[in-house]
Amino acid sequence: MTQPQVIEKRRLTSPATTPQALAWDSRNKRLWMGSRDLRRIYAIDPQNGAVLRQQDVPGIPWAAVAVNGELRFTIGEDPDDDRYIYRYTPENGFSKMFACPEFTGSYLSFDGKNLYMSQWYNKRVLKFDDQGNVICEINVGAEICGHTFATGSLYVREGRNSQTKIDESHE
Repeated sequence: MTQPQVIEKRRLTSPATTPQALAWDSRNKRLWMGSRDLRRIYAIDPQNGAVLRQQDVPGIPWAAVAVNGELRFTIGEDPDDDRYIYRYTPENGFSKMFACPEFTGSYLSFDGKNLYMSQWYNKRVLKFDDQGNVICEINVGAEICGHTFATGSLYVREGRNSQTKIDESHE
C-alpha cells in the first residue's frame, strides 16, 4: 500500500517534555496531549499552540482518544505501571473506568460506538463494550504502535514499520 504524500500545514511546539498521548476533540476544537514524565495533560489551541488548560494525571498518560465530547486515557499507575482506562472531562476531571486486561494496554481508538485498545506485547487490539468487557479480540501478529478508525476500517501501525488495514467486517 502506497502512502499519500504528507503536506505539513502547521508545526506546533510541544508544551511539555516527553509528549505521548495525543487526541483531537472535534467537538470542542482542541488538541489534547499528555506528558509521560510530567504526568500532566494539556488542551492546546490548534491554531497557535497556546495551552488552554493543563491538569495533573493520576499516573502516566500513555494514550488518549476523544469519545462523544469526552476523552478516554490509558493511564499507567505506580508502582508497576499497571494500566487502566480513565474517563476525562474538563468539568469533572479523571474517573477510573476499568483495568486493562493483564494490566497492559497502550493506544486507543473509537469507532463511533466502541472503544478499542492495543496491547504491544500481546500483538492484539481489543474491543470493549460500555462496561469494559472485551467483546472482540483482533490478533494482528505484530507489535502495535498505533491505530485509528477511518472510513469504516481499523488501521493499525505495526512496530515492524508497516501498516495493516482491517475491514470493520472482521467480527
